[in-house]
Amino acid sequence: MRDRPTAADALARSRRPHLVGVAGTGMRSLATLLVDLGHDVSGSDLAAGPALDALAARGVRVFAGHRAEQIKGADLVICSAAVPEENPELVAARERGLPVLTHAQALGALMDQRVGIGVAGTHGKSTTTALIAHLLTVAGRDPTLVGGADAIDFGGSARLGHGPELVAEADEFGRRFLELRPRFAVITGIEPDHLDYYGTFDAILHAFRQFVDGMPADGVVVTCEDEPNLAALELPRRRLRYGWRGHCDWRLERFEPRLGGGAAFTVRDPAGRRGRYEMGLTGRHNAANAVAALAIVQELGVAEQAAREGLASFQGTRRRFETVAKKDGVWVVEDYAHHPTAVAATLEAAREVHDGRIVVLFQPHTSHRTASLLEDFARAFDTADRVILAPIYQPAGRESSPESVTSGDLLDRMYHAAADVVSSLGEALAALREELAPGTLVLTIGAGDVTSVARELISALTDSDEIDAGELTGVAPAGSSA
Repeated sequence: MRDRPTAADALARSRRPHLVGVAGTGMRSLATLLVDLGHDVSGSDLAAGPALDALAARGVRVFAGHRAEQIKGADLVICSAAVPEENPELVAARERGLPVLTHAQALGALMDQRVGIGVAGTHGKSTTTALIAHLLTVAGRDPTLVGGADAIDFGGSARLGHGPELVAEADEFGRRFLELRPRFAVITGIEPDHLDYYGTFDAILHAFRQFVDGMPADGVVVTCEDEPNLAALELPRRRLRYGWRGHCDWRLERFEPRLGGGAAFTVRDPAGRRGRYEMGLTGRHNAANAVAALAIVQELGVAEQAAREGLASFQGTRRRFETVAKKDGVWVVEDYAHHPTAVAATLEAAREVHDGRIVVLFQPHTSHRTASLLEDFARAFDTADRVILAPIYQPAGRESSPESVTSGDLLDRMYHAAADVVSSLGEALAALREELAPGTLVLTIGAGDVTSVARELISALTDSDEIDAGELTGVAPAGSSA
């Protein structure tokens, strides 16, 4: 782990940081926050695109491509974990003796200055992070947010607040979350993932234990008791458990989905009081995320009524069961799910809020994840009426699996009467256009550039002068860290 004072000092002394790999979701959040803190920020990424355009609009000087001369004038370089050591900007920074921090180190230094709230877990991090920040905002606490997805209520993935709390997504990929020492933490669940990095599930469990070990001695960790791997994990901090089980401190007792989206749920708090809450979020998994957020804000002293109002008004995060368009009886939704459990939860949620046909386009994310979880993926789509599998998305900086698995291999293991493989997203779009019949819910699922298909479907449903597509879709594809 890093020398914490050195990272904090480097960030405190910097006036001109340069971010390498700035288009990734976490790096975009950090860049935005540094601009708001008064830094003169520059950044670079592999290629131009909407993410760089959005950063430029926020005051970041952006560069497409990586070149040594782009760090001229910088007094600190911050890099994404996806950036290789031989990157010319990193090489130049070291030659010039500039301090170099990872994204996680910089975020950890910022968190040290505030009451840190870190949200970790295989699923639900981005939504829970944004929701906690929203509940605190409604309560007048003015938190700082460093999220992993664009939060609709905040108009982005990050915002600078003047209150004491900093709410951040604590990403386990590359053990990044070990750089954070939050006073409060949520762990939504632990499942096998990122095995291309960790190698074994035991290594993942050990990393989560380390994350909790790094919290202050008086820290509080909120964990989901419905997740067996997490429920059985010994964690050396004060612990609040939430979920459906009878012994939970925060016990879910009733869930009421609504056709068209949203739900209500009933929960019993640690004092034995029952409360019924309304939310615009869809799915039982999001009811659990909401309860985790309620547990955290109660620990922070937020009044129950403010929490209730905040949950009801929360609009969610981009690409998390996000409605792209609704017209003429067709509903187009996109979702970031890229793990079998998340895919199955998304489809379960869809069935609860839609009583018609469900058509799914899925783009697997990384060949290693697909190969490692192939049998689980094969069972995840059973409740869909039609499944279209796009080619596997391989992010920059992530090596392909030695098994050379394909979407065709996934299809071969599926017992689905209406599943097909396409050779490109263009072919997928053409196939989806044929499915746009009244009563159909179209789901585009994946963490890669499948989001472009959801945007293209808008033009098939409505005239471009009637609906602003930019208001209906996410800003950019996800970064490579998922």
